[in-house]
Amino acid sequence: MRISEVLVSSLEIPMKKTFATSRAKQDVAKHVIVQLFCDDGLVGIGEGAPRPHISGETLESAFLLIEKYLGPFLLGKDPTDIAAIHREMDQIIELNPSAKCAIDLALYDLLGKRFEVPVYGLLGGRTKDSLHINGTCDIQAPGLVSEVLKRRVKEGFRYSIKIKIGTDPVTDVERVRIAREAIGQGIDLIADANQGWDVATAIRVLRKIDDFDLQVAEQPVYWRDISGLAQVTSAVRSSVMADESVWSPYDALQIIQMKAARMLNIKLIKSGGLYDAHRIATIAQGANMRCMVGSTLETSILCAAQAHLAMASENIVYIDSLTPGEFLVEDPAQGLSWTGDLVVLPDKPGLGVELKEATMSKYTTRRSSIKKS
Repeated sequence: MRISEVLVSSLEIPMKKTFATSRAKQDVAKHVIVQLFCDDGLVGIGEGAPRPHISGETLESAFLLIEKYLGPFLLGKDPTDIAAIHREMDQIIELNPSAKCAIDLALYDLLGKRFEVPVYGLLGGRTKDSLHINGTCDIQAPGLVSEVLKRRVKEGFRYSIKIKIGTDPVTDVERVRIAREAIGQGIDLIADANQGWDVATAIRVLRKIDDFDLQVAEQPVYWRDISGLAQVTSAVRSSVMADESVWSPYDALQIIQMKAARMLNIKLIKSGGLYDAHRIATIAQGANMRCMVGSTLETSILCAAQAHLAMASENIVYIDSLTPGEFLVEDPAQGLSWTGDLVVLPDKPGLGVELKEATMSKYTTRRSSIKKS
């Protein structure tokens, strides 16, 4: 089993509505899709979602990196050697986790198909009977928060609700107050500031919104300020969650050792895919730390990978999956399904999703086939 061709595509898919955080606004979803063809006829698919405000990558840089450097390197490789491939990718180029994520997911998809098991079976097996996703509200005026979240609850999101904050402290407190009022008690409430505050402001605001039964306060301060994050964690009641501060198993270990957070948000486009994401979850499990698996408006490919990781990781208790059908005008992949706040993995080998070629063709901006001449 050897990789004989790498096909990389860049996609730009219009969104049905703008999604706003304290860091950025997004109205077009940009993705890089990798297909790995093997000499035995199997094909693996993977996705990266380059986000300049998250990883510093653009769609163009991720595409060119795969086309010129990582794609040629993969030719002739045994796709089951995932650890070795990651080591060599890191030797070829540092960072660029979203581009590496697209390759990583395609490798796991191939491996699952090769051994005829779902990807979560490769990661240790099923740990849950069902998978619940967050109902999310992006940055909204306080007057609209209630409307959005009441609709979320009516749609079936009764496990956890996540609200974006981090713009203005007074407005943020009001947003959270209204959010708790709208969803009532018994539903976990997560507030994500996306690095929106300094340490003093974070402590002041979070102490106020702790009164609204806030379960999780996500990334309140600048991602490099681990000591500041630790100060916030020790000063508030809610579980402070590190997100932008977590890129690798080494980051996870540092955060645990410094007691800088009580939870971790694991994003595959930051960890470079499932290989390191699973290592982060395992390290957190050893520290008795709960986790979330994060999302950045992806297609069903990345959503499926996130769900597989959550299924295989007992300590991943939240899935921050934004359903493609709600935000994208079209999803270029199929196979995953959602009912209310439940995401249902298909009972198929690999990731369990397939590309829709007509949709791929409609939104593909560049495509390159890398194979031996």
